[in-house]
Amino acid sequence: MHLLSTLMTTWLVLSGAAGGSGSDPGPAWPLDLETRYLTSNFMEYREGRFHAGIDLKTRSRSGSPVRAVESGWISRIRYRTGGYGKALYLRGESGRTYVYAHLQRIADRFAVLVAGAQERHLQYDVTLNFPAGRHTVRKGDLLALSGQSGTKGPHLHFEVRDRLNRPVDPQGCGFDVGDALPPEILRIRVHPCAPQTRIEGGTLARSVGDGRPLSGDLPPLHVHGPVAFSAEINDRSDRRGHRLEPARVRVTLDDSLVFAARNRVFAFEDAARMRLEWLVQGQRRERWLMRRPGNDLPGRMGGRWSLDPAVMIPGAHTVALRIEDAAGNAAVARWRLMIDDEPSEAGPAGWERDPARVSFEHPDGTGADWLSPFLRSSSGGGVEALPDPVFGDAPVFRFRRCDLDAAVVAAAERRQGLIWTGDAVEVICADWLAPEPVRLAGAGIEAAPTGTTAAYRLQESGDWVHVGPLLDGRCAPAIEIDRPALYAVFTDTQRPYLGPGPFEGLVRGRERDAYPGLGLPFWETIELRMEDLGAGIDPASIVVHLDGTRIVPEPDLPRDRLLIELPDVLESGGHRLEVGVSDQAGNPAERRYMLDLVR
Repeated sequence: MHLLSTLMTTWLVLSGAAGGSGSDPGPAWPLDLETRYLTSNFMEYREGRFHAGIDLKTRSRSGSPVRAVESGWISRIRYRTGGYGKALYLRGESGRTYVYAHLQRIADRFAVLVAGAQERHLQYDVTLNFPAGRHTVRKGDLLALSGQSGTKGPHLHFEVRDRLNRPVDPQGCGFDVGDALPPEILRIRVHPCAPQTRIEGGTLARSVGDGRPLSGDLPPLHVHGPVAFSAEINDRSDRRGHRLEPARVRVTLDDSLVFAARNRVFAFEDAARMRLEWLVQGQRRERWLMRRPGNDLPGRMGGRWSLDPAVMIPGAHTVALRIEDAAGNAAVARWRLMIDDEPSEAGPAGWERDPARVSFEHPDGTGADWLSPFLRSSSGGGVEALPDPVFGDAPVFRFRRCDLDAAVVAAAERRQGLIWTGDAVEVICADWLAPEPVRLAGAGIEAAPTGTTAAYRLQESGDWVHVGPLLDGRCAPAIEIDRPALYAVFTDTQRPYLGPGPFEGLVRGRERDAYPGLGLPFWETIELRMEDLGAGIDPASIVVHLDGTRIVPEPDLPRDRLLIELPDVLESGGHRLEVGVSDQAGNPAERRYMLDLVR
């Protein structure tokens, strides 16, 4: 009997079923899945920020068990309509914090705390912070089920943060994913950085690469004057093709290291510095192969080596670019860099013309100016250098007032209920664009109804997306832009749409097929269609009453729906559900549903 007890205890510890840390000092894996695939990795590009963790694939389904990777306590629970959705924060005994986001459900003992806070505040979004040791968990404990809250597809967003609350690469903390595929160098581009710069005898940027991976020796390159290099790079950890960010980038000149970047850690307050790491032009994104002024992110070394005459000595040199993933797989490309005393003629084919610049037509039709990351055309017809942007300075952009085509105006009114006020602006940009207010003035703005007029951005689909309300200005209203595009001011006249309820009003009970300590609700979750094609739904405006009593639903805006869980104690029979919602412009909509609950 003693031997049997010992064997059972050993099995429980090794399998994690006992929930303890066992003899293994390493962390547990956060998901109960045999396969481990990444859809996103650490410090991957996001608009205006870095990705702070890794995204683990959950077979395109919700409901996978999520485990405590280390013994410790729950320090925070946060529910948001967007962003991380339903998120748990586990403070481990090591001092690290682990973040689990986009969850479907959390363990019952935590869910009851959230429900109480939502009932008190009558709102879905809540944040609960707990002191050390109040809500302890053991390594391997079931914390939640994976889901897609706050995002567009099922997966688990998982973060590791150090004692300073800085995100660190989970793959360097015991959460590595098997990877045998090397990263890829898809394109290398060289940019002129001064009016006198010549690249292969010309004034335009050039690039090598046709979308297939580059490796080994590339064609030689002739330059005269300061230049800058950028590269389109990619990484994959499996054959499913999810685009990842290489963990390390190194550039050498004649075997001397001139630039290096390693993605290991960053501080949230420094996340906006990512705009100094990438050249973004439309759908194309390239990594700068130098450290630009103001970029003091950890793991970066070097400077603007290819703009420095003390480094760019005339003669023949060898430049090598090496990129690595977290598993150490690497790709290398190198080229002969011929630095000329005087401009030379174009060399052999290989580096093709590939300017990274945008044009800005003169309002009077007399011509066009252009902007590039380092140069711009001057009013006198010449070319002048731009100061390399130090973080915090205004970005390089231009904008012009314009009129919308009549067909565009008619489509906006027909499809989205948007009435144009007469104000529109086209914004162009040659480098990463930080948000910057742009002033617009027009009689249509002052005459528009209060609260229903806002700024919109034209998408590739032809629809307009709500950007935000008009900002107060001393001279005229302003809109806040965040990327190059066509912006316009519209008045939203269309109410939100609330779809039909359950088929024939039937809501059925179900078996509680879940896990110990994490139960599903007895009644089927009601999914109501909820969308607004204009300003978009205002989640704070949603009000739901069940038989006259206020309840708090879950807005699922990425899927244009409202999720309503009915109390388990609700009796079978007829019940009344009333839903009210407004869009961001204040247009209201209401609908009543009659439910028939059947056990």
